[in-house]
Amino acid sequence: MSNNHDQQQDEIDLLQNIIFDKMKIVESEPNFKIFMEIYSEIPSPKMKFHLTVTLNDEYPDKVPTFELLEVNNFLASSKVRDLESKLNSLCLEYINMPMIYQMYECVLQYADEEEEKLLKEEKEEQLKLEEEKRLLELKRKEEEDKLIEQRTYTPVTKELFEEWYKKFLQKKREEKKEKEPNSEKLTGRQFFLNKNLKIEENVENIAKKDEEEDNKIEENKEEENVEYNPELYEEDIGNIDFDKDDLE
Repeated sequence: MSNNHDQQQDEIDLLQNIIFDKMKIVESEPNFKIFMEIYSEIPSPKMKFHLTVTLNDEYPDKVPTFELLEVNNFLASSKVRDLESKLNSLCLEYINMPMIYQMYECVLQYADEEEEKLLKEEKEEQLKLEEEKRLLELKRKEEEDKLIEQRTYTPVTKELFEEWYKKFLQKKREEKKEKEPNSEKLTGRQFFLNKNLKIEENVENIAKKDEEEDNKIEENKEEENVEYNPELYEEDIGNIDFDKDDLE
């Protein structure tokens, strides 16, 4: 029994020099109990295993007992059981030989393989999403091209713009004429004749006004030129009877 214990101690010392802080001795008496934290070396691993191995007095001539947990609960429980089966098979293969490191390597290899599968699945999913996005973009572009093909466009040149602008101005003039029908621009002859007509009308109005003023003056003169009749004022006032009240 003492020889087995010494052999177990040697194996544990060697294992500590290999995996360092990933292993911890939980108990050393009466039997060794070892705790190991195992995870893939890839950046940001998703799984983390805790493997606890208890060595019996007859180890390595007898298979040790162990407990395996995936503490991140990322791995399905069925896969954890599959890994436990692999460890049991491994222990049977290494009977009568040191096997703790082999158990550590078995779990680490499984973790690496599962992480690689996850990375591959994520990459495939990413590629799938990118392909779907590319197809959607392609479909959108095709629909835009169809719409462009269905439309007819005329390239705008300087000549076409000038032609359009002339029509635009003409339309504005016509709209203005419709709103102001009497504002049509006169020709030179029309303007001249219209001007002479206005002058004649003004002369006639002035003459008529002067005539009206003359008539008013004559009327006023007739009113002012009243003939004096002295007989109307030569009555003997001595013969006029005045009432006493009138004199007062």
